[in-house]
Amino acid sequence: MKKLKQKLVCYLCIIVLYASLVSAANILSLDFSIGIDNNVKMNSLSIIQREKESFGYDPSSQYRMELLNIDNAIIRTFYFSLVRHSDEDDDRTEFPVHFDVLFSKDVHSIRILYNEDIIFNTEIKEHLCNNDNICNFYESYDTCPADCPSGTEDGFCDALEDTICDPDCLYGSDIDCEEMKDFVGNTVEIKGNFLKEGIYLVLIISIALTAIYLTKRLPKTKKLSKLANFIKNQRAKGHSDERIRHHLIKSRVPKNIVDKALRTAPTKSKVSKAYKKLRKP
Repeated sequence: MKKLKQKLVCYLCIIVLYASLVSAANILSLDFSIGIDNNVKMNSLSIIQREKESFGYDPSSQYRMELLNIDNAIIRTFYFSLVRHSDEDDDRTEFPVHFDVLFSKDVHSIRILYNEDIIFNTEIKEHLCNNDNICNFYESYDTCPADCPSGTEDGFCDALEDTICDPDCLYGSDIDCEEMKDFVGNTVEIKGNFLKEGIYLVLIISIALTAIYLTKRLPKTKKLSKLANFIKNQRAKGHSDERIRHHLIKSRVPKNIVDKALRTAPTKSKVSKAYKKLRKP
């Protein structure tokens, strides 16, 4: 049973690792501040890769941020409030706001409103790409390929098959980061992401086999333990193994289970010795 628990822990660790490899998503990360006069200042805007979104949500607030497509149609809306963390914040003239939301290529611009008044409106590309031949921290290959060519460490995995290993890609995500050696030590290019697919296939098969094993093993183990206790008690009462076996088989207990339980249960002599020890003054 101890080995079984250890196996389960190992499988759970593999599942968690697998989930972390496949769950990363492109996130639009925004940091801006709003002054007491509703003046908005965009501090940073970038595309990063994380597992999930992160933002405060207050549906009763008068402030909201809207993500718009190129036709100015609303894609998503986020209501938020200006949070004061302490009494000292009452003297501040501006308050920071942070959003990490799922990024879509359909997002063209960002609009911030107070009630129905637009207090800020900007196109994403103005912040993500300035075409200065420098890959700034808010730019990536996805939003500014001119400044951040493929293979640049920019927080975005392009996973292109272009013989350039992207350092931002998770293990197995970029085929260009996977290579193998032939028998004489030469690098051989791997066609197709066989390593990643093979790992996923092994994980799925392992999980399925574990589930099948548990569904069959645990009930039998529990039943065998109860049967062994029954046999132990019957032996203590003086019944022979042959009579106990005949009774169990007549009660439709499978013969192989009965024989295994008879071998597992303590013998009559062991029971008698244990009983005598208890009876001693």
